[in-house]
Amino acid sequence: MIQWALNDASRALDCVKKAARVAQQCMDGGVQAQLLAELLGRYALLRERGNQMLTTTLIDAVIQKIREELANLDQSEEVEQITKHFHNTLQHLKNRMECPDPDGLGYEGLTLS
Repeated sequence: MIQWALNDASRALDCVKKAARVAQQCMDGGVQAQLLAELLGRYALLRERGNQMLTTTLIDAVIQKIREELANLDQSEEVEQITKHFHNTLQHLKNRMECPDPDGLGYEGLTLS
């Protein structure tokens, strides 16, 4: 059986950093924002599963980059869907900050505003 690389904290960090670099190389801002929004969800999932290497500083950086990309895009149905997905993920993070999982890592120091 192949072990999933994301079960290893340092390999998971390497994978998501590589994914972020690939996303930022996309020329289309909408695609970049969409990939980063998906990546934000993965950061949250891995952190909640106990990966301490995925710091709130990294999560803050992804959130900021998504905000920058969305601000530069013209309104469209695609951008609306990306924005909704992003806001849903931010709401999840806010909920976890307000009601932390006692068995998982929290989001102390995360800036959502």
